[in-house]
Amino acid sequence: MSIRKKYNVIGIMSGTSMDGLDFSYIKTNGTNFVKIIKESTFEFTPHYKNELRKIISKAPKNNLSQQIKYFYENEDYITNNLLKYIRIFLRKINTKKNIIDLIGISGQTVLHNPKKKISIQLGSCSKINKILHIPIIGNFRENDINNGGQGAPIGAFYNKYLSNKFKKNLHNVIYCIGNQNWLKDLKVTYDAQLGLVPEIIFNNKFDSFTFLSTTRLYFANSEGKTSENDPININSNNKKFLYNSLKLAAENLCLSLNNKNIKVVRMSNLFGDNFTNQVYLLPTLIRNSIKYKKINIYISKNSTKDFIYVNDAFDVLFKIIKRGKHRLYNVASGKNIKLFKILKEIKKITNCKINYTHNSKIVNEPKINIKRIIKEFNFRPKNNLINLLNHIIVNYKNNVLK
Repeated sequence: MSIRKKYNVIGIMSGTSMDGLDFSYIKTNGTNFVKIIKESTFEFTPHYKNELRKIISKAPKNNLSQQIKYFYENEDYITNNLLKYIRIFLRKINTKKNIIDLIGISGQTVLHNPKKKISIQLGSCSKINKILHIPIIGNFRENDINNGGQGAPIGAFYNKYLSNKFKKNLHNVIYCIGNQNWLKDLKVTYDAQLGLVPEIIFNNKFDSFTFLSTTRLYFANSEGKTSENDPININSNNKKFLYNSLKLAAENLCLSLNNKNIKVVRMSNLFGDNFTNQVYLLPTLIRNSIKYKKINIYISKNSTKDFIYVNDAFDVLFKIIKRGKHRLYNVASGKNIKLFKILKEIKKITNCKINYTHNSKIVNEPKINIKRIIKEFNFRPKNNLINLLNHIIVNYKNNVLK
């Protein structure tokens, strides 16, 4: 793009959650100027969601070439839906087609396997171009995967854009940028867990900055050594410690600055509604119990984990930000739950089958010391995971699967 001209661009995103389409209409010179003109979200109809899931569920199994052929044979259905919402959005922004310089479309992801260097997003750019006579850009994932990435090339640019966007007072910042596959894309992992933190802190004004870290930092500590004042054990020769190392470096930077309004909160495992495709333990157990009517367990059922309800966690988080006397806090329930208790309740609710692999490996996450938030804020978790599982499962069925 020439830096002399400003372009009218529409970006369209459809996530793997298959809940709808996000539209953004911007004016940009392609380099250092971006102005958001209008944004909208269109939720998919229940009928369309069901048809989309049928297309995915009926795909041939264990034959990649047949899968690819099958998906592209069914692409017109997704393309026509995209066209419908593009026309709706153009009417909504009261803009004629000839005003738009290009449209970027992520497409609907139906198959994604970076290890095999394959990712399919349905929605024919060429067909949309022929009908609307607007240049279309798509297939964003392929080049990233071919170069060793996870097929998310835009994420790093977006994070960078966020860090450089504001030069005014950001007011109260809660930094919770992260990525799930932290060993797969090291550059994105570095940016998310550490690299963007100094960019924001040193280049902007703010009333408060709270870095959300993790209680997994205590994993290598001795039993009982999980208070905020206990040293953290790190093994730099083990790549599994990369995540912890980056988090700890970001923590150290925040706490080294002479600013009482910069704080660090080590958050435990959150649970609540509104999850979709996250790969963490609890969402995976619930999804599998409903979708496949079975759960395969590869660790000992006596493994333990700390869970805290998201509302409880953020209630105390806001208190920490507003009037916390310290600069480092643990936020957890302070009690670990055995895996078999969670599985027993899920089975009771969903009538799913539990398959144990007879793996004797016990994974016990350390019991987190929460004396600081108890003493300072009289903190007591109001919600128990076992008691809320039925609500979470019903909500997942009603709002995600339909």
